[in-house]
Amino acid sequence: MTDSTQTDKPEGKRQRVRRLLIDPLEQSGMRFPKKVSEADAKRKIASLCDELAYLSDAALQQVRWWATRNGQGSARCFWPDRVSFLSCAHAFEPQRIEDNPNVESWFASRAGVEAAAVPGRLVAELRFWQKYLRPPIKDQERKLVADRAAQWAAQAEREAEKRSRNVSYDHEFLAAFELDERRAQDLLKAGRAGQQTNEKGAA
Repeated sequence: MTDSTQTDKPEGKRQRVRRLLIDPLEQSGMRFPKKVSEADAKRKIASLCDELAYLSDAALQQVRWWATRNGQGSARCFWPDRVSFLSCAHAFEPQRIEDNPNVESWFASRAGVEAAAVPGRLVAELRFWQKYLRPPIKDQERKLVADRAAQWAAQAEREAEKRSRNVSYDHEFLAAFELDERRAQDLLKAGRAGQQTNEKGAA
């Protein structure tokens, strides 16, 4: 007889990472050096689970495959460091830039407001963030972003005009541009909303 009081709880994010990555690695012999306390080891694993929770099941399995071949120490059985895990994860499946806590604050700053006033600039800035995980800070980088913004905005305008006339146009380019433009606008709005909330809290 089935106990009606028992319910199947949905698997949490940490539990999924543990099932697909942590548990199999521990079962294969992956461990921390003796100098790492049990409490510290648990904290490190929990933090790693949280940071890798964005990965798909397939990507987690790829990271597990990588980790089994990149253990540290002479016996190659100690956990790789956090940075190596994150770098490997990003290579297999880049994290959405929207999940980077620094992005909203940048879009809420003067730099984000100025970018919104230039056609194509938000898209160019977003794609730079996506690739380098930071804003353009060098003069050469800013020039590159400005040049690409102008190029992409002009092309998007041409393709949109063709679409409006129901003639052949570069659907892939225009769809990607419009998607990234919406993502950038959403980040801009979220950044401004967060900034206003902080200002009210500080008042």
